[in-house]
Amino acid sequence: MLKKLFGAALAAILIAGMSSVTMAAENVSFSVQAQTLIGQVNPGTKDANGDDNPAYLDTNTRSDFEYKFTSGKMFVYGELEQYYLNQTATLDLTAVKIGYNMANPGQFIEIGKIWIGAPFSYEFDGISTSSGSGGWGMRSGWYSQSDWGIKYNQLLSPTMGFMAAYTTGTTMLGVGDGSSIGGAWWGIFGPLQARVGIDNETRKAKTAGADAYTGSFNYVGVKYGISDSMSVSLDYLMGSVAAEIWAGPAGEKFNETQIAIVFNAMMLGPGNLHFQYATDTDTWSWDDDYKSVATYTNLAYKIPVDKGIGIEIVYLSKKTAVTTAAGTGDATGPVTFGGGFYGRF
Repeated sequence: MLKKLFGAALAAILIAGMSSVTMAAENVSFSVQAQTLIGQVNPGTKDANGDDNPAYLDTNTRSDFEYKFTSGKMFVYGELEQYYLNQTATLDLTAVKIGYNMANPGQFIEIGKIWIGAPFSYEFDGISTSSGSGGWGMRSGWYSQSDWGIKYNQLLSPTMGFMAAYTTGTTMLGVGDGSSIGGAWWGIFGPLQARVGIDNETRKAKTAGADAYTGSFNYVGVKYGISDSMSVSLDYLMGSVAAEIWAGPAGEKFNETQIAIVFNAMMLGPGNLHFQYATDTDTWSWDDDYKSVATYTNLAYKIPVDKGIGIEIVYLSKKTAVTTAAGTGDATGPVTFGGGFYGRF
């Protein structure tokens, strides 16, 4: 009930805010970014007879529409993403919010679908990633608050600040209804940027009439600008969730560690290079033998052709190996090599 009331109130505020800002807009900006790729996907799995499943050609299309209206200290921002893979299309309102700059631009309040503590590696190739990209091997599963709520950002100095947020909805893992309270600190020290965050959640398991359980997440990220056209970043996150939320033993925990390294080099040769190496490690507190490790190696090379338009070549790999008391199984998962076009207007 709380989620419905809060969502309805937020929607009404956003619509009213958008109307007022639109009527007196001093600054209006729109952008559209799109990506269409075709690739050969090697699923990296075996059939019932133990034979390798055959490789196949597939298409992957993403588009993202962003808008921002600004009037005085008030702004309205929205982002709509459409994703198409395997003849299945999804449409997601990834962000829509109304904000007020109390001390422009460092002190502000946002209400709507908000972000807090977003990792540096969330968009490693410059285009919003979607969870559906995993079928090609692309990594896109970072924990970050992104739901209906309210966020406050406070500037501590010209290069340092903190933010705090309360959200309600499906929270970070999409498990049942719940609420979340989080905070994050950020700072810029010359070529070095840093972010530290913590998030605590209360949410329900995916069963009717389920009790509420807790989860906590700690995050740190750093990004170093090697030069004006080259940077490297590291994101590290630890998460712990009550095992009951996924029908696990009472009093136990599902634990996860996520690490990603991203290297960006603009104008390396005729194009821009984006490289990501990441690992996701899952363990169970009640079974010292169990461990699941997914390893991602993603490479995108973008060659500009005209203003905002270019050719993209990608190599995407995801391999998952599971360890149990019987030993470590073979690593399985997709490897994709492909190419296509991208554009931003």
